[in-house]
Amino acid sequence: MNKQVLLGLAVSTLFFIAVYAECQEIYTPWVLRGSCNDTCGGYGVQKMIRACTTGCNCQGPFVQWTLCNANPCDFPRIPCGNGLGRVSVNGTGIVCGYTVNDAN
Repeated sequence: MNKQVLLGLAVSTLFFIAVYAECQEIYTPWVLRGSCNDTCGGYGVQKMIRACTTGCNCQGPFVQWTLCNANPCDFPRIPCGNGLGRVSVNGTGIVCGYTVNDAN
């Protein structure tokens, strides 16, 4: 190889390394959007979104859903839905959530 080809490869490699190093997927924190679609029991879901903060082609995910309104429902509804159980919060109240045994 001649010196021009080697120099071209070296510059191309450095450019590739610089571009690759700059294109790490970095996202904003998740932000809640809209409102919960139910009033109690963890039955509802609420949309969460985030954005890519780099100029790269981030692969996401950009949207996810989270359970919301974890206060138990009043009779006649089942108090907690979506596989949730009644959980005490430091003796200050009861919410619908996952227990330690449910996490397995």
